Amino acid sequence: MAIDPWDGWESADDLIAYAASAGFDITRTQLVRWHKAGLIPRPKTRYQPGRRGAETIYPPGTSAVLLEVCLLQLPRQPLEVTRWRLWWSDNEQDMADIRRILGEFCTEFDKTFATMRKLLRSNKRLPSSKWTFRGYLNRSPELAAPLGTIRRRLNWGSRQEFERFVDLLLGAVLGDETPLSDNDAEIFDRALRFDQARRVPLHGSTDWMPMSAGSAFPWMARFASEPLRDKLDRLSDEELIAARDEARDFITWAISFGEIMQWLFGRWGLGFGFLARALQRVVADAKSQAFMLLVFQAAKHDPELGEGLETLRPTFDEWNTTGYPNWKRLMFLADQLPSIRPMLTPERFRAAFKSPRGNEANEADIRAFRKVHAAEIDAVIAAHPEVFPPKEEELPVEPST
Repeated sequence: MAIDPWDGWESADDLIAYAASAGFDITRTQLVRWHKAGLIPRPKTRYQPGRRGAETIYPPGTSAVLLEVCLLQLPRQPLEVTRWRLWWSDNEQDMADIRRILGEFCTEFDKTFATMRKLLRSNKRLPSSKWTFRGYLNRSPELAAPLGTIRRRLNWGSRQEFERFVDLLLGAVLGDETPLSDNDAEIFDRALRFDQARRVPLHGSTDWMPMSAGSAFPWMARFASEPLRDKLDRLSDEELIAARDEARDFITWAISFGEIMQWLFGRWGLGFGFLARALQRVVADAKSQAFMLLVFQAAKHDPELGEGLETLRPTFDEWNTTGYPNWKRLMFLADQLPSIRPMLTPERFRAAFKSPRGNEANEADIRAFRKVHAAEIDAVIAAHPEVFPPKEEELPVEPST
Protein backbone atom coordinates (compact mmCIF):
# COMPACT_ATOMS: atom_id res chain seq x y z
CA MET A 1 0.00 0.00 0.00
CA ALA A 2 1.49 3.32 -1.10
CA ILE A 3 2.11 5.96 1.56
CA ASP A 4 0.61 9.37 0.81
CA PRO A 5 3.49 11.89 1.11
CA TRP A 6 0.97 14.65 1.84
CA ASP A 7 -0.75 12.86 4.70
CA GLY A 8 -1.43 15.29 7.56
CA TRP A 9 -0.72 18.42 5.50
CA GLU A 10 -3.28 21.21 5.88
CA SER A 11 -4.79 23.44 3.24
CA ALA A 12 -5.30 27.16 3.67
CA ASP A 13 -9.05 26.55 3.89
CA ASP A 14 -8.46 23.97 6.64
CA LEU A 15 -6.39 26.47 8.64
CA ILE A 16 -8.92 29.28 8.22
CA ALA A 17 -11.72 26.95 9.36
CA TYR A 18 -9.67 25.75 12.33
CA ALA A 19 -8.98 29.33 13.42
CA ALA A 20 -12.66 30.21 12.99
CA SER A 21 -13.65 27.29 15.26
CA ALA A 22 -11.46 28.86 17.95
CA GLY A 23 -13.03 32.29 17.45
CA PHE A 24 -10.45 33.91 15.16
CA ASP A 25 -11.35 35.46 11.82
CA ILE A 26 -8.28 35.29 9.58
CA THR A 27 -7.75 35.57 5.84
CA ARG A 28 -5.50 34.01 3.23
CA THR A 29 -3.61 37.32 3.11
CA GLN A 30 -2.79 37.00 6.82
CA LEU A 31 -1.62 33.42 6.31
CA VAL A 32 0.73 34.57 3.56
CA ARG A 33 1.98 37.46 5.68
CA TRP A 34 2.64 35.23 8.66
CA HIS A 35 4.39 32.46 6.74
CA LYS A 36 6.57 35.01 4.94
CA ALA A 37 7.49 36.45 8.36
CA GLY A 38 8.41 32.96 9.54
CA LEU A 39 5.72 32.88 12.24
CA ILE A 40 4.05 29.76 10.81
CA PRO A 41 5.64 27.00 8.69
CA ARG A 42 6.12 27.71 4.99
CA PRO A 43 3.65 25.95 2.69
CA LYS A 44 4.34 23.93 -0.40
CA THR A 45 2.55 23.73 -3.72
CA ARG A 46 0.80 20.47 -4.58
CA TYR A 47 -0.27 19.52 -8.11
CA GLN A 48 -2.91 16.81 -8.25
CA PRO A 49 -3.52 14.63 -11.30
CA GLY A 50 -6.81 15.37 -13.02
CA ARG A 51 -7.16 18.81 -11.43
CA ARG A 52 -6.41 22.18 -12.95
CA GLY A 53 -4.03 24.49 -11.12
CA ALA A 54 -2.20 23.89 -7.85
CA GLU A 55 -3.05 23.87 -4.16
CA THR A 56 -1.11 25.55 -1.35
CA ILE A 57 -0.81 23.26 1.67
CA TYR A 58 0.95 23.66 5.01
CA PRO A 59 3.04 21.10 6.96
CA PRO A 60 1.45 18.93 9.67
CA GLY A 61 1.10 20.77 12.97
CA THR A 62 0.64 24.20 11.37
CA SER A 63 -2.84 24.59 12.88
CA ALA A 64 -1.47 24.41 16.43
CA VAL A 65 1.19 27.05 15.67
CA LEU A 66 -1.43 29.18 13.90
CA LEU A 67 -3.66 29.17 16.98
CA GLU A 68 -0.76 30.32 19.14
CA VAL A 69 0.00 33.15 16.68
CA CYS A 70 -3.66 34.21 16.73
CA LEU A 71 -3.62 34.34 20.55
CA LEU A 72 -0.36 36.31 20.60
CA GLN A 73 -1.67 38.75 18.00
CA LEU A 74 -4.80 39.59 19.99
CA PRO A 75 -3.24 42.79 21.44
CA ARG A 76 -2.09 43.73 17.90
CA GLN A 77 1.52 43.69 18.98
CA PRO A 78 4.42 43.93 16.50
CA LEU A 79 5.23 40.74 14.60
CA GLU A 80 8.73 40.76 16.08
CA VAL A 81 7.29 40.46 19.58
CA THR A 82 5.10 37.58 18.42
CA ARG A 83 8.17 35.95 16.83
CA TRP A 84 10.03 36.22 20.12
CA ARG A 85 7.14 34.77 22.12
CA LEU A 86 6.82 31.85 19.71
CA TRP A 87 10.51 31.08 20.10
CA TRP A 88 10.27 31.46 23.89
CA SER A 89 7.50 28.85 23.95
CA ASP A 90 9.68 26.40 21.98
CA ASN A 91 8.45 27.01 18.42
CA GLU A 92 11.31 26.96 15.92
CA GLN A 93 12.30 30.36 14.51
CA ASP A 94 15.19 31.61 12.41
CA MET A 95 18.00 32.22 14.93
CA ALA A 96 19.24 35.18 12.90
CA ASP A 97 15.89 36.87 13.59
CA ILE A 98 16.05 35.94 17.28
CA ARG A 99 19.58 37.35 17.56
CA ARG A 100 18.46 40.58 15.92
CA ILE A 101 15.57 40.93 18.38
CA LEU A 102 17.83 40.09 21.33
CA GLY A 103 20.39 42.60 20.06
CA GLU A 104 17.77 45.36 20.04
CA PHE A 105 16.71 44.44 23.59
CA CYS A 106 20.34 44.41 24.75
CA THR A 107 21.02 47.83 23.23
CA GLU A 108 17.99 49.23 25.09
CA PHE A 109 19.07 47.64 28.39
CA ASP A 110 22.64 48.90 27.98
CA LYS A 111 21.38 52.44 27.37
CA THR A 112 19.27 52.20 30.52
CA PHE A 113 22.25 51.08 32.63
CA ALA A 114 24.41 53.78 31.08
CA THR A 115 21.77 56.38 31.99
CA MET A 116 21.70 55.10 35.56
CA ARG A 117 25.49 55.30 35.86
CA LYS A 118 25.50 58.78 34.39
CA LEU A 119 22.89 59.92 36.91
CA LEU A 120 24.86 58.42 39.77
CA ARG A 121 28.17 59.96 38.72
CA SER A 122 26.77 63.37 37.85
CA ASN A 123 27.07 64.57 41.42
CA LYS A 124 29.83 63.74 43.90
CA ARG A 125 27.39 64.00 46.79
CA LEU A 126 25.89 60.51 47.09
CA PRO A 127 22.58 61.60 48.67
CA SER A 128 21.82 63.81 45.67
CA SER A 129 22.74 61.04 43.23
CA LYS A 130 20.78 58.55 45.29
CA TRP A 131 17.56 60.54 45.16
CA THR A 132 18.00 61.08 41.41
CA PHE A 133 18.45 57.33 41.03
CA ARG A 134 15.34 56.63 43.11
CA GLY A 135 13.36 59.05 40.98
CA TYR A 136 14.50 57.16 37.87
CA LEU A 137 13.40 53.84 39.38
CA ASN A 138 10.03 55.22 40.46
CA ARG A 139 9.28 56.37 36.91
CA SER A 140 9.73 52.80 35.66
CA PRO A 141 6.46 50.80 36.01
CA GLU A 142 8.41 47.51 36.06
CA LEU A 143 10.52 48.67 39.02
CA ALA A 144 8.33 51.11 40.95
CA ALA A 145 5.85 48.54 42.32
CA PRO A 146 8.39 46.06 43.80
CA LEU A 147 10.54 48.96 45.06
CA GLY A 148 7.52 50.43 46.86
CA THR A 149 6.80 47.07 48.49
CA ILE A 150 10.38 46.81 49.73
CA ARG A 151 10.31 50.39 51.02
CA ARG A 152 7.19 49.71 53.09
CA ARG A 153 8.62 46.44 54.36
CA LEU A 154 11.93 47.90 55.53
CA ASN A 155 10.48 51.13 56.91
CA TRP A 156 8.65 49.13 59.55
CA GLY A 157 12.03 48.71 61.22
CA SER A 158 14.03 51.83 60.37
CA ARG A 159 13.88 54.42 57.61
CA GLN A 160 17.66 54.19 57.34
CA GLU A 161 17.41 50.55 56.27
CA PHE A 162 15.67 51.39 53.01
CA GLU A 163 18.24 54.13 52.42
CA ARG A 164 20.94 51.52 52.90
CA PHE A 165 19.13 49.14 50.53
CA VAL A 166 19.18 51.84 47.83
CA ASP A 167 22.88 52.47 48.53
CA LEU A 168 23.58 48.78 47.93
CA LEU A 169 21.66 48.88 44.64
CA LEU A 170 23.74 51.88 43.63
CA GLY A 171 26.90 49.90 44.29
CA ALA A 172 25.67 47.00 42.15
CA VAL A 173 24.83 49.31 39.24
CA LEU A 174 28.28 50.89 39.51
CA GLY A 175 29.96 47.47 39.59
CA ASP A 176 31.02 47.35 43.25
CA GLU A 177 31.80 43.67 43.93
CA THR A 178 32.53 44.12 47.64
CA PRO A 179 30.83 41.27 49.57
CA LEU A 180 27.99 42.41 51.81
CA SER A 181 28.53 42.66 55.53
CA ASP A 182 26.36 40.50 57.76
CA ASN A 183 24.17 43.52 58.55
CA ASP A 184 23.73 44.45 54.88
CA ALA A 185 22.98 40.84 53.96
CA GLU A 186 20.31 40.82 56.68
CA ILE A 187 18.72 43.95 55.17
CA PHE A 188 18.60 42.27 51.76
CA ASP A 189 17.15 39.12 53.31
CA ARG A 190 14.38 41.10 54.97
CA ALA A 191 13.74 43.09 51.78
CA LEU A 192 13.04 39.79 49.96
CA ARG A 193 11.56 38.08 53.07
CA PHE A 194 14.10 35.28 53.18
CA ASP A 195 14.40 36.01 56.92
CA GLN A 196 10.81 34.91 57.49
CA ALA A 197 11.41 31.84 55.36
CA ARG A 198 14.13 30.69 57.74
CA ARG A 199 11.88 31.16 60.77
CA VAL A 200 9.52 28.48 59.47
CA PRO A 201 11.41 25.16 59.45
CA LEU A 202 10.35 23.01 56.53
CA HIS A 203 11.01 19.31 56.26
CA GLY A 204 13.58 18.64 53.52
CA SER A 205 14.34 22.32 52.84
CA THR A 206 17.86 22.53 54.23
CA ASP A 207 19.45 23.10 50.81
CA TRP A 208 17.36 26.21 50.09
CA MET A 209 16.32 28.13 53.16
CA PRO A 210 19.76 28.70 54.77
CA MET A 211 20.97 30.67 51.71
CA SER A 212 21.37 34.42 52.07
CA ALA A 213 19.87 36.82 49.54
CA GLY A 214 23.08 38.81 49.86
CA SER A 215 25.29 35.90 48.82
CA ALA A 216 24.66 36.64 45.13
CA PHE A 217 25.32 40.37 45.48
CA PRO A 218 28.92 40.41 44.14
CA TRP A 219 27.70 38.46 41.11
CA MET A 220 24.99 41.08 40.50
CA ALA A 221 27.69 43.74 40.39
CA ARG A 222 29.80 41.70 37.96
CA PHE A 223 26.78 41.14 35.74
CA ALA A 224 25.93 44.86 35.64
CA SER A 225 29.51 45.91 34.85
CA GLU A 226 29.56 44.41 31.33
CA PRO A 227 27.22 45.44 28.47
CA LEU A 228 24.57 42.85 27.69
CA ARG A 229 25.36 43.12 24.00
CA ASP A 230 28.88 41.82 24.70
CA LYS A 231 27.39 38.85 26.58
CA LEU A 232 25.07 38.10 23.67
CA ASP A 233 27.81 38.24 21.05
CA ARG A 234 29.79 35.51 22.87
CA LEU A 235 26.92 33.01 22.84
CA SER A 236 26.35 30.35 20.21
CA ASP A 237 22.82 29.53 19.02
CA GLU A 238 22.92 26.31 21.06
CA GLU A 239 23.84 28.24 24.22
CA LEU A 240 21.02 30.72 23.61
CA ILE A 241 18.48 27.91 23.29
CA ALA A 242 19.80 26.19 26.43
CA ALA A 243 19.68 29.46 28.39
CA ARG A 244 16.12 30.07 27.20
CA ASP A 245 15.04 26.61 28.38
CA GLU A 246 16.68 27.04 31.79
CA ALA A 247 15.27 30.52 32.36
CA ARG A 248 11.81 29.38 31.30
CA ASP A 249 11.93 26.32 33.59
CA PHE A 250 13.03 28.46 36.53
CA ILE A 251 10.25 31.00 35.95
CA THR A 252 7.64 28.22 35.64
CA TRP A 253 8.88 26.61 38.85
CA ALA A 254 9.04 29.88 40.82
CA ILE A 255 5.55 31.05 39.83
CA SER A 256 3.82 27.70 40.45
CA PHE A 257 5.72 26.97 43.67
CA GLY A 258 5.05 30.53 44.84
CA GLU A 259 1.33 29.97 44.19
CA ILE A 260 1.32 27.00 46.56
CA MET A 261 3.47 28.72 49.18
CA GLN A 262 1.00 31.62 49.24
CA TRP A 263 -1.88 29.15 49.62
CA LEU A 264 -0.07 27.57 52.56
CA PHE A 265 1.51 30.55 54.33
CA GLY A 266 -0.30 33.65 53.10
CA ARG A 267 0.71 36.37 50.65
CA TRP A 268 4.40 36.40 51.64
CA GLY A 269 4.67 32.61 51.06
CA LEU A 270 8.08 32.10 52.71
CA GLY A 271 9.54 34.69 50.35
CA PHE A 272 8.35 32.77 47.30
CA GLY A 273 5.20 34.87 47.02
CA PHE A 274 7.23 38.00 46.29
CA LEU A 275 9.39 36.09 43.79
CA ALA A 276 6.34 34.65 42.02
CA ARG A 277 4.63 38.03 41.70
CA ALA A 278 7.79 39.61 40.35
CA LEU A 279 8.29 36.86 37.78
CA GLN A 280 4.67 37.05 36.62
CA ARG A 281 5.68 40.42 35.15
CA VAL A 282 8.45 38.64 33.25
CA VAL A 283 5.97 36.21 31.68
CA ALA A 284 3.98 39.14 30.31
CA ASP A 285 6.94 41.07 28.91
CA ALA A 286 9.23 39.96 26.07
CA LYS A 287 12.05 42.30 27.13
CA SER A 288 12.04 40.88 30.64
CA GLN A 289 12.21 37.37 29.21
CA ALA A 290 15.25 38.36 27.15
CA PHE A 291 16.88 39.84 30.25
CA MET A 292 16.22 36.69 32.30
CA LEU A 293 17.72 34.56 29.51
CA LEU A 294 21.00 36.50 29.67
CA VAL A 295 20.95 36.53 33.48
CA PHE A 296 20.69 32.73 33.56
CA GLN A 297 23.40 32.29 30.97
CA ALA A 298 25.77 34.53 32.93
CA ALA A 299 24.91 32.91 36.28
CA LYS A 300 25.44 29.44 34.85
CA HIS A 301 29.07 30.29 34.02
CA ASP A 302 29.74 32.10 37.30
CA PRO A 303 32.15 30.10 39.51
CA GLU A 304 30.04 30.74 42.62
CA LEU A 305 26.47 30.48 41.30
CA GLY A 306 26.85 27.99 38.45
CA GLU A 307 27.23 24.90 40.63
CA GLY A 308 24.20 25.85 42.73
CA LEU A 309 22.02 26.34 39.65
CA GLU A 310 23.15 23.00 38.24
CA THR A 311 22.21 21.33 41.53
CA LEU A 312 18.75 22.89 41.51
CA ARG A 313 17.98 22.07 37.86
CA PRO A 314 16.64 18.53 38.59
CA THR A 315 14.36 20.06 41.25
CA PHE A 316 12.89 22.48 38.70
CA ASP A 317 12.39 19.67 36.16
CA GLU A 318 10.72 17.30 38.64
CA TRP A 319 8.42 19.98 40.00
CA ASN A 320 7.36 21.28 36.57
CA THR A 321 6.70 17.81 35.14
CA THR A 322 5.40 15.94 38.21
CA GLY A 323 4.98 17.96 41.39
CA TYR A 324 2.86 20.84 40.15
CA PRO A 325 0.63 18.75 37.84
CA ASN A 326 -0.07 16.41 40.78
CA TRP A 327 -0.93 19.39 42.94
CA LYS A 328 -3.39 20.70 40.34
CA ARG A 329 -5.02 17.26 40.19
CA LEU A 330 -5.46 17.24 43.96
CA MET A 331 -7.11 20.67 43.82
CA PHE A 332 -9.34 19.48 40.97
CA LEU A 333 -10.46 16.53 43.10
CA ALA A 334 -11.20 18.88 45.99
CA ASP A 335 -13.34 20.97 43.66
CA GLN A 336 -15.25 17.95 42.36
CA LEU A 337 -15.62 16.09 45.69
CA PRO A 338 -16.67 18.20 48.70
CA SER A 339 -15.94 15.20 50.95
CA ILE A 340 -12.20 15.44 50.23
CA ARG A 341 -11.85 19.14 51.01
CA PRO A 342 -11.18 18.68 54.76
CA MET A 343 -8.16 16.54 53.77
CA LEU A 344 -6.67 19.28 51.58
CA THR A 345 -6.53 22.35 53.80
CA PRO A 346 -3.55 24.70 54.22
CA GLU A 347 -3.39 23.79 57.92
CA ARG A 348 -2.92 20.07 57.21
CA PHE A 349 -0.28 20.67 54.56
CA ARG A 350 1.60 23.20 56.72
CA ALA A 351 1.98 20.48 59.33
CA ALA A 352 3.17 18.06 56.62
CA PHE A 353 5.76 20.54 55.35
CA LYS A 354 7.16 21.33 58.80
CA SER A 355 8.23 17.90 60.05
CA PRO A 356 8.75 14.29 58.97
CA ARG A 357 6.17 13.17 61.54
CA GLY A 358 3.58 15.62 60.19
CA ASN A 359 4.33 14.48 56.65
CA GLU A 360 3.92 10.79 57.56
CA ALA A 361 0.64 11.51 59.38
CA ASN A 362 -0.72 13.42 56.38
CA GLU A 363 0.22 10.60 53.99
CA ALA A 364 -1.44 8.00 56.24
CA ASP A 365 -4.64 10.05 56.46
CA ILE A 366 -4.81 10.48 52.67
CA ARG A 367 -4.22 6.76 52.08
CA ALA A 368 -7.00 5.90 54.55
CA PHE A 369 -9.32 8.40 52.90
CA ARG A 370 -8.44 7.01 49.47
CA LYS A 371 -9.38 3.52 50.60
CA VAL A 372 -12.77 4.53 51.99
CA HIS A 373 -13.73 6.82 49.10
CA ALA A 374 -12.10 4.84 46.27
CA ALA A 375 -15.29 4.57 44.21
CA GLU A 376 -15.97 8.32 44.27
CA ILE A 377 -12.38 9.22 43.43
CA ASP A 378 -12.11 6.63 40.66
CA ALA A 379 -15.33 7.93 39.11
CA VAL A 380 -13.95 11.48 38.93
CA ILE A 381 -10.63 10.25 37.52
CA ALA A 382 -12.40 8.15 34.86
CA ALA A 383 -14.69 11.05 33.88
CA HIS A 384 -11.81 13.50 33.36
CA PRO A 385 -8.99 11.90 31.31
CA GLU A 386 -7.91 15.43 30.29
CA VAL A 387 -6.86 15.99 33.93
CA PHE A 388 -5.87 12.45 34.90
CA PRO A 389 -3.90 10.69 32.14
CA PRO A 390 -5.00 7.03 31.80
CA LYS A 391 -1.64 5.64 32.96
CA GLU A 392 -1.81 7.47 36.29
CA GLU A 393 -4.15 5.36 38.39
CA GLU A 394 -2.97 6.38 41.84
CA LEU A 395 -4.09 9.53 43.62
CA PRO A 396 -0.94 11.58 44.28
CA VAL A 397 -0.24 11.67 48.00
CA GLU A 398 1.41 15.09 48.14
CA PRO A 399 3.15 17.50 45.80
CA SER A 400 6.87 16.86 45.29
CA THR A 401 9.00 19.69 46.75
